[in-house]
Amino acid sequence: MHELSIAEEIVRIVAKEGASVKAVRVSGASVSVGRLMAVETDNLLFCLDVLKKSDPLTEHTIFTVEEEQLQLRCKACDHVTVTDEFLFACEACHSQAVDVIGGEQLEVSYLEVESHED
Repeated sequence: MHELSIAEEIVRIVAKEGASVKAVRVSGASVSVGRLMAVETDNLLFCLDVLKKSDPLTEHTIFTVEEEQLQLRCKACDHVTVTDEFLFACEACHSQAVDVIGGEQLEVSYLEVESHED
């Protein structure tokens, strides 16, 4: 289950970024996960829920995960195919000469922090 090591890194990043802006608490964080990362969202959320308790900045963080679809650009006709399937072919001309242009990311897309003034 690679979701555990991914969750460890996400919690580390969220805590580090929260500390860098002198937050009292990180109340929310969203993670964008591309389809090609083969991450099980429920497993990742479970791991985040357990691991967030290891740092006072993140212990109350509500994590959300946004799943990003696979995006392919056809080299033959320049059509962009957006899909949840692992079929690497253009939906317009059926060419298999495609470039992956989306669905590979794994990033913390935003944080919601509370400061002393809140």
